[in-house]
Amino acid sequence: MGTAATNARNVLVYRFDVDEPEATPAAPEIYALAELTASVITLILLQEIGLSIPQLARLAAEHQSFWRVRKG
Repeated sequence: MGTAATNARNVLVYRFDVDEPEATPAAPEIYALAELTASVITLILLQEIGLSIPQLARLAAEHQSFWRVRKG
């Protein structure tokens, strides 16, 4: 899913290439990108409030919400 998320992000960043409508990401790719982004932001915020890298790694490894981060 990492490649699909990367491709979806690239299309979003470059504002959908109107000359190539097939390049527009499908709903599952956009959803995956949103979930991955939310997970990363959550981990960053938790680090900012004081969780250590080992704590974050354990959280990401054990909590279902972060499965996309583990796969990427």
